[in-house]
Amino acid sequence: MRRYIFTQITPLPWYIDRQTVVECLHNHPEMIRLNPLVIDHERCDPVRAVPADEYHCVWFRITDKIRYLPWLSRNVSYKACFYDLPSGLQTHVYAPSNLDIREKWSVGGNMPNEPRQIVELGLTDAPRNGLYLREDVNMGCKSFVVPFVQKKLKDAHKALVERLLIRADILRGSSEMQTPSNEQFRDNSPISLDDDTCLSPGTIICSSGHYEANRNAGRQDPVEIPLPLRRRYELVPELP
Repeated sequence: MRRYIFTQITPLPWYIDRQTVVECLHNHPEMIRLNPLVIDHERCDPVRAVPADEYHCVWFRITDKIRYLPWLSRNVSYKACFYDLPSGLQTHVYAPSNLDIREKWSVGGNMPNEPRQIVELGLTDAPRNGLYLREDVNMGCKSFVVPFVQKKLKDAHKALVERLLIRADILRGSSEMQTPSNEQFRDNSPISLDDDTCLSPGTIICSSGHYEANRNAGRQDPVEIPLPLRRRYELVPELP
């Protein structure tokens, strides 16, 4: 059985940060579902005679639907382990017909305002600036199935990379929606008063000024004390 090694580089858009991509890579079920060939997956025990360093990894039983011809397809089940790294993910697939695939996904390059990283020799597709997603594949299989397996693997991983970028973009958008902007802080912040300002019982602060409610007379007398314009109304409680 021969081994085939290749590397794929995908430049990342400037607005996707390193942590977002790493979080996507560490989401094992999501990574499995991103593969368009997968139709089912579940947690499982390690394979027999597994290397000691892989025994405590996260293991899944994965089922792919492989289409050999337009009218011929077959479901293929196999086991794979997932191991998180600070900069990415390692996987090891144990498939039928002695198909053995080791992969390493990592994020390389630099973000804005970071020192430029030195690109190793041979990575001609790596950008000089910005982040990039790197996929290292070490595949062992019988020679007569190499063209088929390699084509299916590259097609699946191309779709996986595209969906991964979309997923990272969605996470970025959700993060921005949950983070209040400066305008929101400015509009909703409580009104601050100087130490010299005295408030009598029943005083109400509103967006245009300072009003005092006369409970006995049942009316409101405006008091000309200018305050900064606010969109939020706040009732000052009566002091004992």
